[in-house]
Amino acid sequence: MRRSTKMKLRLGGILGCAVFGALYLTRPELFHTPTDPPSHLIDGIPDSVRIKPVQGGERPARDPPPTAEVAVRRPPPPPAEPVYKEQVSAPKDYRDAVCPAFVARIRTEVPTLPNTSVVFCFCNEPRSSLYHSIHSVIDRTPRHILHEIILVDDGSSAPHLAKPLEDYVATLPVPVHIVRQGGRTGLMKARVAGARRASGVTLTFLDSHIDCSTDWAEPLMYRIWQDRTHVVMPIIDGLSRQFKYSPGGVELVGFNTRLVDHGIALQKVHQFEGRTAVDPEPSPAMAGGLFSIHREYFFEVGAFDEEMEHWGGENIEIGFRVWQCGGSIELVRCSRIAHVFGGM
Repeated sequence: MRRSTKMKLRLGGILGCAVFGALYLTRPELFHTPTDPPSHLIDGIPDSVRIKPVQGGERPARDPPPTAEVAVRRPPPPPAEPVYKEQVSAPKDYRDAVCPAFVARIRTEVPTLPNTSVVFCFCNEPRSSLYHSIHSVIDRTPRHILHEIILVDDGSSAPHLAKPLEDYVATLPVPVHIVRQGGRTGLMKARVAGARRASGVTLTFLDSHIDCSTDWAEPLMYRIWQDRTHVVMPIIDGLSRQFKYSPGGVELVGFNTRLVDHGIALQKVHQFEGRTAVDPEPSPAMAGGLFSIHREYFFEVGAFDEEMEHWGGENIEIGFRVWQCGGSIELVRCSRIAHVFGGM
């Protein structure tokens, strides 16, 4: 039974092939696509919806429906540069509660505090952060204390730090002097160049991406007024790249046997009953970038070592100079300045 079924299938396949071959030889038009469809298939179809035949075997182009929206992938926009404001709004006051009264007492008791030359060093600093730093100093420093601002350009190539910067500082309400190093000389040489150009009683070194808090200057100048060998530094708070002020950062600074700096607590020998934020706190070293010093005393101790080509060791090196030359480095808690850690 199975053998006869298989035989029938084979015979049917052979017969089908024979018929297909005979038709292909006698009626070849049945096996070729005509150039135009038969008329009976397209009669009654409007011309607007007919697909026109194309030559060369190409497929007809298909336009999207009139109401269809084509999605286009665009790269995300670059992050916006922080907007510079003509008047920099003062950050929240994070000082200890005793500090406002302390500053008021200074203004009453010592009306002639020493003035200061603020020294900014930079290389290709963004316009927004540099201008923000300059205006925070101008807006929050009494005029009788802010003697001048020194801008030390250590080999910048950015166009906005050339003639546009010169035109801009000419409009400011305080004297501003630009020192061009003519190339990269290093942070230590740049700071010393700024100190040599300065003419104020004291020097205040600041980084070019900072934000001064309220009444930051008087507590520092008061301590130098008490003794010209006091080298004083503020609490250094945090500042975001969008200039958002946040408390906490660098205070007292020590170092280990490998001369690596680190934060420390106030030593027991310097603690006493009744100590408040008004009282200065001795510190073995400093952060290096934000501090005030008497200008003459700065050069008496040898200034910064100009053979140090990179930043990162000057804070300990100048600590050795000050403490071994009869001076002291002190943290003044009633002065606070925020800093963009890592730069812009």
